[in-house]
Amino acid sequence: MYIMGWRAAETAWNMEQQRNSSPPQHSRAPVIPSEHAMDDAQLKNLEARMGPTIVAKLGEDLDMRKLTGEEAMQFMMAMGIPMGGH
Repeated sequence: MYIMGWRAAETAWNMEQQRNSSPPQHSRAPVIPSEHAMDDAQLKNLEARMGPTIVAKLGEDLDMRKLTGEEAMQFMMAMGIPMGGH
């Protein structure tokens, strides 16, 4: 356990050194309009598949940590991503 802890600390220190020596990064990538953007009808359809509870929890930020396991599964299924053999 001691060696694993020491190795984790060493790795973290090395990562910090690399981050400090690299040029500064922009905090956000530029927003580029996509040809795959959803229109209002597609967005309403997706929200209907997700359900009002999930839509209310996610809002604009799409923070999946706000969802329960069951809600996350429903979200993924609504997006067309098969999960867990459902």
